[in-house]
Amino acid sequence: MNPLMGTTRQCCLMSKIMQYPFKLIYQVYAPAKVNLWLDIVGVRSDGYHLLSTVMQTIGMADQLTVFIGSTEFPKLITSDSLNNVGAGVDQHEKWPLSYTQVAVVGNTVLNVSDRVITDSALLNCAVEDNLIVKAAQQFLQLASELDVPRIKEEHHFICLDLIKNIPAQAGLGGGSSDAAAVLRVLNDYFQVNATQTGAIALHQLASRIGADVPFALVGGTAHCTGIGEVIDALSPMDPLPILLMKPDYAVATGTAFRTWRQVSQQAGESLRRPDVTTGLAALKKRDYKSLAMASENVFEPVIATLYPEFTNQFSAMVKQSPLLARMSGSGSVIFGIFSDQQSCDSAKSILEDSDATAGCQFWSTHLLPRLPDFSIYFL
Repeated sequence: MNPLMGTTRQCCLMSKIMQYPFKLIYQVYAPAKVNLWLDIVGVRSDGYHLLSTVMQTIGMADQLTVFIGSTEFPKLITSDSLNNVGAGVDQHEKWPLSYTQVAVVGNTVLNVSDRVITDSALLNCAVEDNLIVKAAQQFLQLASELDVPRIKEEHHFICLDLIKNIPAQAGLGGGSSDAAAVLRVLNDYFQVNATQTGAIALHQLASRIGADVPFALVGGTAHCTGIGEVIDALSPMDPLPILLMKPDYAVATGTAFRTWRQVSQQAGESLRRPDVTTGLAALKKRDYKSLAMASENVFEPVIATLYPEFTNQFSAMVKQSPLLARMSGSGSVIFGIFSDQQSCDSAKSILEDSDATAGCQFWSTHLLPRLPDFSIYFL
C-alpha cells in the first residue's frame, strides 16, 4: 500500500485536527468579474449556448489558501502529539488545521478545510461537486496522465481552504474564479503548462470545469466567445470605481437560460442585443459613452420576467448616471461603473436609502487591469 495513502487514512480516522510539515503555502485572491455586455448567439449541438461577451475583472475577491506538503516519507501527526516534544516536530512545522480528505490521486492526497465543507453544505452542494475540489482533482489527474515529473517523484499532501466574499448566484463568477485560482496555484507548483501539450490540456480542462473558468485564468478585460472558452484579450480598462448592487434574490444559471429561450421566442426581432463592433471600438478608445450605447445584456428581460422588481432596481442604478449600468451575467447583481470615487460613493449612499432598492446589498470596489499576484510562503 502507498504509505501516504495508508497513513493519511488512518490519521483521518484518529483525529480531524492533524499537522504536517508543509513545504509551501499559497495565498491568492480569486476576483469576481462583471459582463460589460452579454449576448447569446447560438446553441451547439450538445446544448451549450454560444456567447459573445466582454468580461472584466473587479476588486471583490474570495481568498484561497493552498497548503502543499511533499516528502518521500510523509509525517502525519495527530492532535495528541501537539504538546509532545518527543514527537520530533519542530515548532515551525506545526500548522493547526482542521480538514477532511476528499480524494487520492496517485501519490497525492487532496483535502479541504472544514470551512469548505460548511460553505458547500450552505449551498446544498456535495463537497465533491464543489468547483475547487473538482478543479484540484481533475488537475491532479491531468498531471498524472502527462507524467509531470514532480507529481511522479514525490508524495504530496494538499489542503484547500477558501474564504468566500463573492455572493453566489449573482452573475459574478465566484465559483469559476475559485476554480481558476486552484488551477493557477497547482500549475505554478507542478508546471503542467511547461509544454505546449500541457498548456493546451490545461485550457481544455478549464473549459470542462465551467464556461467562465478560462477567462478567470487570465483575467483583465477580454472578449469571450464560443461557450466562453475562446478568449481575446483586450487593452485593460482604467481602474474605475464600480458599485455592485445585489437584490435579495438569487438566480440559478439553468433557470435563467430556460427562461431566456421563452423570452427570446416571444420578443423575436425586438429583443435588444449588444452592438459588438461598436462596443469593441469604444473599449479601444476608452469611449465610455459609446460603450454604454452599444451594451446590452439579453438576460435583463429574463430577470425582469422572473422578478418584476428588477426593473425599478435597474432604473434606480441608471438614475445615478454611471458611465455604464448593466446586470452581470445571468444575474442578479446590477452594477454601475463611475468616473470617480466620489460619484460612486454618492450613488451608494442614495441607493441604500431608496425604497426601490430596499433589501439590496451594496459593495464598492474597482476594475482590475489584471489578476492579483499570489503570495508563496516557504516553510
